[in-house]
Amino acid sequence: MDNMISVSGLQKSFGKKTVVDNVNFELKQGVILGLLGPNGAGKTTTLKMITNLCPKDKGEIVINGYSLAEHPREALLQVGAALDTPAFYNELTARENLSYVAKLYGNIPAARIAELIEFVGLGGQDTKRVRAYSLGMRQKKRGRRTCRYMLDMKHRQIALSACGQQVSGLEAGGFTAGKLHRAAGKVVILNINQE
Repeated sequence: MDNMISVSGLQKSFGKKTVVDNVNFELKQGVILGLLGPNGAGKTTTLKMITNLCPKDKGEIVINGYSLAEHPREALLQVGAALDTPAFYNELTARENLSYVAKLYGNIPAARIAELIEFVGLGGQDTKRVRAYSLGMRQKKRGRRTCRYMLDMKHRQIALSACGQQVSGLEAGGFTAGKLHRAAGKVVILNINQE
C-alpha cells in the first residue's frame, strides 16, 4: 500500500529560531498520528506547511502521490483541515452551527448534517444552545469541532486538526478522531498539546 502522506526533511525557521527541524514521517491509509509537544514546538507550523499555508524552508511533502511543490492543487484537494480552534456561536444550537457551516461549504444536504450529529454523539443534544453546555460537554465538543470541517470529507483522504487538544481531553477528541478514521479509512493527524 502506498503512503497517503510522506514528509521528509521538513524544516522551518522564523528569523534565527528554528521551529521545525528535519521532520520525517510516512503514513498509510487508516493511520492516526498525534503530534505531541508543548506550545511553540512546531506542531501547528508543520500542519500549516502540509496545507501550504506556511512556506517551508526545506523538505518535501507528497500527499496521495502528488508533490505539494509541483502539484499543489491536486495535493490539497486530498486534505481537509481545521488548523485553528473554530468558534461556535453560543446563541445557536449545535445543529444551527453545523447548518451555518454547511451553507458556507455549499451543497451539503440536511441529511448529511443529521448523519454527522448522530455520528459524533450529539443526538439529543443538538437542539441545545451551545452556551448551555456543561464544561464536560464543551470539552467533548472541542474534539468534535474537528468534525465540522469534515461535513463533506468523501473526496478528502487526509484530515488535519490543529485545534490544540490537551492530553486530558483526548478521551473525547481522540475517540471522535478514531471513529472518523475507522469509518472513512482516512489518515488523521492531530495536534496535541502537552499539559
